[in-house]
Amino acid sequence: MEKRHKIETVDGEIPLPEAIIQRIQSLLNRQQAAQTTSLSKSWYTAWSTRPNLDFDQHHFGGDLYNCGDEHVFWESAKNIMHRYEKSNLKIDNFRLCMETTITDRTTFSKELIVKALKMGATDVEFELRSQNPKFVIPSEVIESETLAGLSVIGCRINLGADRKVNCQGLKSLSLCRVFTLADTIWDIILSCPLLENLTLSECKWLSKVQPPIGFKADDFEFRRPKNGSFVNTHITPYGFHKLKCLRLEKVKINAVFFREFSSNLPCLKDLSLNYCVCNKTIRVPSTSLEFLSLAHSDRFKAVFDVPSIRKFTLSVFGTIPTVYFRGTPGEWESDVFINWIGYEAITSSWFLKLRKFLENFCFSKVSLSLFHNTVDYDDDIQGLPELPVVENLVLSFYELNAPFLKCLLLACRPKFITVRCLGRSCTGFVGEANSAFLQLVSDNWYVANDKTEFRLLGDLKEVNVEFFEESLAEWRPLPLKALLDAPTRPAGNKRKIRFKLGWGI
Repeated sequence: MEKRHKIETVDGEIPLPEAIIQRIQSLLNRQQAAQTTSLSKSWYTAWSTRPNLDFDQHHFGGDLYNCGDEHVFWESAKNIMHRYEKSNLKIDNFRLCMETTITDRTTFSKELIVKALKMGATDVEFELRSQNPKFVIPSEVIESETLAGLSVIGCRINLGADRKVNCQGLKSLSLCRVFTLADTIWDIILSCPLLENLTLSECKWLSKVQPPIGFKADDFEFRRPKNGSFVNTHITPYGFHKLKCLRLEKVKINAVFFREFSSNLPCLKDLSLNYCVCNKTIRVPSTSLEFLSLAHSDRFKAVFDVPSIRKFTLSVFGTIPTVYFRGTPGEWESDVFINWIGYEAITSSWFLKLRKFLENFCFSKVSLSLFHNTVDYDDDIQGLPELPVVENLVLSFYELNAPFLKCLLLACRPKFITVRCLGRSCTGFVGEANSAFLQLVSDNWYVANDKTEFRLLGDLKEVNVEFFEESLAEWRPLPLKALLDAPTRPAGNKRKIRFKLGWGI
């Protein structure tokens, strides 16, 4: 293979190693990276010999179902691969993303993938955008000993009669919307003793018998029927002791997964469970876990014993779950997203439940995002603790209601609040939201004894405004009075704004 080299100085340009130029180009999108070829001959050479090839039909513009665009796409891919073969160039990463069209490109697609492996590609990603994928991944991919990363989206995997799998070097595996036989995914996973990152999303079984018309397997059940459960240590001598990142989405998880979690996943640092089918109670004990993400649309209870946690993310729809933390560190962050659009009406008991839920995060720096469409709320709540529990509150609404806002602020007592309007055009989006909040502040704000007072909340002592300075990438103060006095409030329409609240003790 031709070695990468340092390009000689031409016309007084400062020489850079080819690897550095290619690294810079890799950080840009395809169009921007291609434009760098006009800078100099060295940048052109670096781009034309880059070790990371990305063939994406979207990059060729226009209607992707147009035959002309498709023809240009495949001709370009064919010419580039031919040039790389002729020049004996090495490939590190290879990505092929295509649409399903009338033209059958299956054979050529497989040829591209196999050629990439022969050129040394150790990281391969293939994505097929189709509602009914029929493309079968080449057997050379599953039999590759040198492959370190594999991502498959919207394809089929067929191991054949011999069921040969040889992925001993694989460290990262991502399977999304993959159609395969029940045991195939297990055969692949269990052949990867070095696996550190595993993602399974919406994987579907394919029965050996043709399924009846209308049959739909929505979820891949996370267990191997013949050999026990996912975390059964008798499945493989390697277990999952090297796994650092596990992401599961819309799959079924059996009870044993949580029961033996810590002992079978001792090195796991990043766990995501999104819309999975599992027990009503989720228990995650782990001394190594640092990042935990959970998304759910049903009522559930979760207990997390995670002394090393650094970041927790929770997304729920139409429910406020019961969540407990044990043995958490002194400082950690939580991002909570609650979507209440289209669900039951919000009452005072809802705010009490929200406050109780937030108190379980008392040692965490909490950011709460609430999406709601309540416009007629006129209830009130009393007796809530006065300690703040939310660092950042992001409120997305259709119409802001003063009693609702009062109860929400009492329940959360946020340090910062950002307000957004829903169901409106992007023009003036931020400005309209800020104007609505400012109107509430203005209607309930007065000066007494040289001190600012708010009729809306007696213990809310101060409201300040901050805008985000893009050039400095930081929040800067903005006079509240300037916004209140400005009839059109132009600043709110032009700047990203948040409100800083000061609470009395």
